[in-house]
Amino acid sequence: MGPEHAEPAAGRVLVVACGNTLRGDDAVGSEIAELLAAELEGAGVLLIVTDQLLPELAEDASRSRRVVFVDAAADRPAGSVGVEAVTVGAESFEPGAALSPAVRSAIPSAARAVLAAVRAGPWRSADA
Repeated sequence: MGPEHAEPAAGRVLVVACGNTLRGDDAVGSEIAELLAAELEGAGVLLIVTDQLLPELAEDASRSRRVVFVDAAADRPAGSVGVEAVTVGAESFEPGAALSPAVRSAIPSAARAVLAAVRAGPWRSADA
């Protein structure tokens, strides 16, 4: 799946939800994007869902006042949420696997972290 572009990103917040929906916990970005799509619509946010980061995203990112990345992270404990890049710790990237219980239970917390990052003023790094 390639990027889904809703409208030009100039001056808007860009949310990039990344991950392969066919590889277990790597699908968490897409799951979070699906949960937030209706809430972000009309809020000055361009939501892009993609299997991987692509050079084509650079133009939208360069014209955005803030970019929030949502992705699975193999280097975090499963189910933990980091807001510096809105990552969710993952434990399984096996082809055909479903989301692990720890990652599935982290989706609401990660969605709140994305909303907070979209609405935030100057960026601060912390854990949710």
